[in-house]
Formats: sequence, structure tokens, C-alpha cells
Amino acid sequence: MISRVALVYPAPDQVKEYRFGYSLLLLYVAASLRHAGVDVVFLDFSVFTYAPQDCEQTFKNVDCVVMEIDAFPLKRSTNLKQALELLSLVRDANEKTVCVAIGKQCSLFRSPVAGFDYTIGGEPENYIVNFFIRLSKGELLAPYINVGLIDDLNTLPTPEYSILTGEHLTGNNAARNMRLAASALFETSRGCPGICSFCQRKGWGKKVRFFSQDKTLQVYQRLLDEGIRNFWITDDNFAANLTRAKELLKAMSRCHKTQDVKIALSAWTKIDTEFLQVAKDAGVSLISFGLESVVPSNQRFFNKPIDQVQVLEILDTADQIGIYTVGNFIIGTPTDTEDTIRQSFDFAVKSALDEINVKILDYMIGSELYDSLPDDLKKDNPIHMFASQEAGVCNFPLEVLRKTATLYTRKFKFSRANKFIEKSKRVGSPYFIADATGGSNV
Repeated sequence: MISRVALVYPAPDQVKEYRFGYSLLLLYVAASLRHAGVDVVFLDFSVFTYAPQDCEQTFKNVDCVVMEIDAFPLKRSTNLKQALELLSLVRDANEKTVCVAIGKQCSLFRSPVAGFDYTIGGEPENYIVNFFIRLSKGELLAPYINVGLIDDLNTLPTPEYSILTGEHLTGNNAARNMRLAASALFETSRGCPGICSFCQRKGWGKKVRFFSQDKTLQVYQRLLDEGIRNFWITDDNFAANLTRAKELLKAMSRCHKTQDVKIALSAWTKIDTEFLQVAKDAGVSLISFGLESVVPSNQRFFNKPIDQVQVLEILDTADQIGIYTVGNFIIGTPTDTEDTIRQSFDFAVKSALDEINVKILDYMIGSELYDSLPDDLKKDNPIHMFASQEAGVCNFPLEVLRKTATLYTRKFKFSRANKFIEKSKRVGSPYFIADATGGSNV
């Protein structure tokens, strides 16, 4: 049986604006392996920069390297290029080391990743131990194995949070000279019932599955006991089942005082004011909404209609009770003009949103929009392609879209400067910040 495994998260291929996060997948895999008596080494290149000689020494002393090749969600960048560079270091250190690729990109491409001995698609957390047992027995295994989705999430072990470092928990951000109070990623479900044409999640598993309330609270209470103050719920759509979401939040609120935690989550706008109050009582401080566009033609293109009146009411209520809201918008559809882009921006300004993200439409592998591209564009852009006039799918050059996104984001931030200061005085910041003594404040 393989006795020592290095779990590796390669650095993102592109340096993006700071975003708190680490790999929950590798934490689940670590838990499964440790339960089976396997020694685990965790190398997270999205947080640390390791010297080549340090990596070489680690890779010389393991039987296997499991590397996560991710899609966009964690750090808003793929990490395939960095993974292949690390693979070369592994081979130089010990050519006999078994190299395994896992992660969302492995599910999207459904084929072996070049250079790796094995590639596992699907959700490998519960399969990985069996894989190593079969490997140790000398079984002949296919270079690509698709294990599918885990139907019952309650069979998953509790993520091995113990392999994280202080930097993982505080999100040390040198650029902003800021450290968070103890923070953790936390999931209560997987999948989303939405049918958004731009979403690539269906490429690795759209089916909605939920952890039981008991299982969720068990993990939540453990993190509370370990001093976690900020919770970042990673669910694709926390409110996919609105009744379930409300009941879970009520149960979570019974685990602590509201003021002791700050919780951030993402949801679609199909919620109600009761959800907002329940969320506030549970300690939810920030909700991110995928609004995309208020223009009907764009909404049809995205397969995502929204009710502007209902959304404005939701945002007003959230603001009144002290929940911060983020609106996510997309520009660059085939019918977008300066006027349609301005309509969404004007909506954002008149709303009670606290922050906006303006993104350029991205045709990502796994999405309906990517599938609709001509074969020649797919060949030239095997992972993703931004909308642009150059690609023939948009009325604007890519550089113009980038400048437009930056301009509107800055304009909105400027328009909200005083409001944000007043709101933070009233309800505190969206998350706890560590003070100089290592404690936390608002």
C-alpha cells in the first residue's frame, strides 16, 4: 500500500486580485487518506511559494503526488500550466513517483492529462483510497478514470482542516496590508438547479445534492470550537432549496451568538425577505448575487431572467437590516451596446448594492455557450475564450471591454464610498479583521 502522498495545489496561471480561498477537495482527499493510515504532505502553491530544492526533497520522499488541476472558481484562473511545470520537478526528483491528476479540469476534458500516470475525473474523495489499494495490488488501471458524482454527500469525511496553516486561516494579504480573523471555507451543498448558458459547472456536475443538517452542523460546530470567526460558504447556490436554506440557517444560529461570526454566501435572487432576516440572525454579513444584466435580450441569452422590482426590494431590505450585497454583472453579449451596458450600470447605482463585479463574458469549456462555438474557435481556445469583436462574437474589442469593466467598477465604488463608511459604522465590516494581537475586530 502506498504510505506517503503529497497533495499539491499548483499556483494559478494568472495572478488575479487577491481572493481568500484554498482547496476543499484536497482537504477531503487528505481526510480519506489519513483515515486509511496514509501519511499526507500538503503543498499549496496558491498560498506559498516553495523553493525548487524544497519541492525536490519533498517529492523524493513520497510514493505518489496527487495534483489538483482546477477550473476557474477558486482563484479565478486555471492552474494547468503550473501543474505541468511542477510535474517536471516531480519527474526529476524521482521518476518512479506515481503522479495522479484530479480536479474540475479533469472532469471537463474527460481525458488523461499529458504527463500524468493517471487522471481521475468526477469527485474522487471517496474513491481515492480504493484507487491506491488497487494500484498497490498491481492492477492494470486505465489512464483516465471517471468516478462520477457522490450521490450521498454525508458519506464524505470531515475535511482535514488540520493540514492548513495560519496563512490559510487568516488570508494574509500583503497588497492590502490586512489579515482576516480566523476564517474557513465551508460547504453545505453541491450543484445548482439554474440553467445559465454561461455557467461551466454543468461540465463537472450540475446535479444538486445536500449535506444533511446534522452533518453540516457537526462540521460547523467543530470550526466554531476551533475559533473560526469568518465563514465563506462555497455552495454554488446556497438558496437552491429556499426552505432547506432557511431551516439550516436557523439551526446554525442556535450554535452561537449572532455577533460572534460573519458568514458570506452566494445565492440567486429567488429569495424572500424572510430568508434575509433568518440569514441576518445566523450571522450572514454578505450575500453575492448573480444579476448578470437587466436587459431582457441579455437575460434571454443567459437563460437567466430577473425581476427588477423584486431584486430592488431584496437589496433594500438587506441594506436596511445590515447585510452587505454584491452584484455580479456580465458584459460582452452579441447584442450588447454602450446603451445596454449602461442600463445595467444605472440599475446598480440606483439599487442598494454595496459592491459590484463587472466581468467580461467568458465562453468556458463545459458551458452551453462554449458548446455553441464553431470548432475552429474551440480549437484555438481549448479552455475558454473571452467575448470580443476579434473573435466575432461581440460588438466591442476585448481591450474596450476590459476598460469598460474597470471604469464602471471604479465609478460604482466611488459612488458608494460614503455609504460604505456609514454602513460599516452602523453594522461593522463584512468580515472580521485580525488586530495586532491576533484577535479580531470589525
